[in-house]
Parts: sequence; structure tokens; C-alpha cells
Amino acid sequence: MANAKTATMIAPTAAIVAPMAFKATQMTFKAAPMAFKATPMTLKAAPMLAPMAARAKAPAKAKATNLCVVCHKRRKFKTSQFCSKACASRVKGKGKHVGGTAKTQAGRGGGRGRGLCDYCHKNRKYVKGKTVYPFCGKVCARKAKKARPKPTGPVCAIPGCHKPVFTLNGKAGKYCSRAHVELAKVACLVCRKRKRRGKYPFCGKTCARRAQKIAPGLLEAPPGHVMFNDIVNQFKKSWRIATAQATIKKVYKVVCTGSSVAQYNKYRAGVEARGHFKRRKLPEGNERRRWHGTRRECKLGDPGNTKLCKVPTCNVCNIMRSSLKVSQAGKNYGMRFGAGVYTSSSSETSVAYCRNSPNNPSPYKAMFLTKVVVGRTIKPLMDQPAWTAPPAGYDSVVAERNVIYGDELVVYTDRAIRPSYLIVFQ
Repeated sequence: MANAKTATMIAPTAAIVAPMAFKATQMTFKAAPMAFKATPMTLKAAPMLAPMAARAKAPAKAKATNLCVVCHKRRKFKTSQFCSKACASRVKGKGKHVGGTAKTQAGRGGGRGRGLCDYCHKNRKYVKGKTVYPFCGKVCARKAKKARPKPTGPVCAIPGCHKPVFTLNGKAGKYCSRAHVELAKVACLVCRKRKRRGKYPFCGKTCARRAQKIAPGLLEAPPGHVMFNDIVNQFKKSWRIATAQATIKKVYKVVCTGSSVAQYNKYRAGVEARGHFKRRKLPEGNERRRWHGTRRECKLGDPGNTKLCKVPTCNVCNIMRSSLKVSQAGKNYGMRFGAGVYTSSSSETSVAYCRNSPNNPSPYKAMFLTKVVVGRTIKPLMDQPAWTAPPAGYDSVVAERNVIYGDELVVYTDRAIRPSYLIVFQ
């Protein structure tokens, strides 16, 4: 009975809901034409959106060519080829080609673009560290060397430059251009290709290491070089008597061994620590350049002669090997202030001590320009031939010029002096 009554109650309700569902269906069909009407609007907007989409994709394409050459993920940093130091360190010290492709480089400036091989003009130049080579590899380098026309006349004196020298009014010079004339004045004494660094005779650590391989040895400073001119000027200015000056023919930089230089530097630092000379705007340890003349058995320093001899009595070669020795003092001359190493600020005073052996017929003589740690010095009022060291609190002795002798500087330790230059004069 309960189920029959429930069914009787549901039937009228279903009859009422049915027309409502039918009306909702009609509303759905009425909304459909509105959706169809919106479709043409979308189609009309499509042509307008297409260029916008193309423009949006364009920057992405441009960015793709500006990616790091290592990771190819991030953009390059400004003008660098890498996105960061991390990527740069991955190729540091390894050979790598630089520049764009041949097509892009040719578009920038033809076959001789900044990054293209100077021979094939197709591949990129080879770079190792900070050095960019002119060719893409050894093959092109060899081909370029074979294809290089051989000059018929004199070539530039700068090593590696095969260009003919500049000629004016039929007179040939030594260099191909004004730039190489200026470079020769300040060139490294080892490679002679690059400018020396500051007051040092080398352009960098590489050439300094190469020089140490010949130590003890000589490196010539050619005429016109700033170092040659510097020594000649000191020689002329320190010639203090009214006689004809000697003429300097050759100037050589003396290359001492590393251990010898280290001992000298250590002694100089100790003298500086005691005297504080740099506070008074003086060189460290009150270092000075002084002349020293001696005997020569061989022709070391003469044109074309830079090899040390093995004659035991050749003082020039002995000084080159082991510097100046207090133990050798007094063997040839008297000592005004005892056993020490004597030098002079006057070039003519030291020239008087220069001589060749009877077996050496060379027209030239040799003399050293030394570096001396003067430190705190004393000027005695009279000669002291028994001295073996300066008085307490002093590092050296200065003897002033008189009628018989020129001025002299005396040091009593081997560590206080080193040969710096060898000059050959006539």
C-alpha cells in the first residue's frame, strides 16, 4: 500500500518536470547559433594575429645566434664569447677557434674578417689562451710560409717581420715602418718582438725564463735602444776630466743566475729594513750604479763574441760567473780602505783599471756597470788600509776624489754587489 501511494505521488511530479526539461533543451538550441555567429569573428581575427605571432618568434631566432659558444644555453656576456667565467674556464688553455662562421665573417668585412684565417679565408683563426694566431691551423701556416714571396733586398730587423725595409732617396733603413722603428727602441732583449715591461729588459715571464737558460750570459742592447742610450748617457756624464772620452761600441745586459740574484735581493732587503731609505725617497737599500774596471784575457763583448772563456785569470769571465769577490781584492792594486770590492761613480776612474792581456790583441776594452747596495755610508778623513769591514752602524765606505785617486765606493761583502751591464769601448 505504501509503495502504491508513493508511485501515485511521483507520477504527477514527473509530468510537471518533463515540460521544464523540454524548454531547457530549446534554450540550448537557441544558444547554438550565437556560438556559430562568433566563429566568423575568430576567422576574421586570424589574419591580424599571424603577423603578431611572427614578430613574437623573431627575437627568439635572434637570441639563438647570441648564445654562449660552450654551453649553447645562455646568452653571451656583452662582447665576450661566453656567458660566464665558468664556461670561459672550461676552454682556458685549450685551443679554440674564434669568430663566427665563414659566411657571417665574410658578411662583416670580406675574406679578411677579424676571425678568419689569413690564408684560406674560410675557417676561423686559431686561438690559445690570449694569443690569436693568423691562421686556422698548421696546414695553412705551412702553406702561407711557402707562398710568401722572398724579398729581393734587405728586410725589417724586427724578428718575424719579412717586409722590405723603408728606403728614402736610395738609402735603405733597418726597419719597414715608423711603428717598427719605435718598437726597436723599447723592445724586449730576448724576443725583440714585443715592448719590454716597465724598467725590466723583458716583455714578460716567458722571456725572463728564456734568459735564465743562458745565465750567466749576455743580452745585447743595440744602438738606439733606450737601455743603450741610458748607459751611454751615464758614461758621458760621469766622465769628469778634460781628456778625450772613450767611445762605447757595445752594451750588454748581464744575466745572473737566479740564486745569485736572490742572495743580492735578500741582502738589500735587510739593509732597507735597518735604514728605511725608501721613507726618504731613496732606492731600496740606497742602491746605486757604479763602474768597475778589470782585466780581460779573452774577447768577450767584442762584436760577435758573447761566449765566456775558461781562462782562470780572466777577471771579466770570472765576475760573470760568480760576481765580484772580496777574496780577490788587492791582488793587482793597493787598497786604501782594506780588503773590499772597489767601484767608482766616475767612468774615467774605472776606465784606468781596464786592460787586456798581452795575448789579447783586441782594439776594445771591457768594463762593468754594477748594482751596489750602499746603505749607510761613511767618509773617512784618511786612508784605512787595515779595514776589513766598515765601522759599526755603517754598510759601506766612500773615498772622496783627491789629486791622486778618483772617488771610490767600497763594500766588504760579496752579497752587496752584482754586475748589471758589460760595456765595450774603444
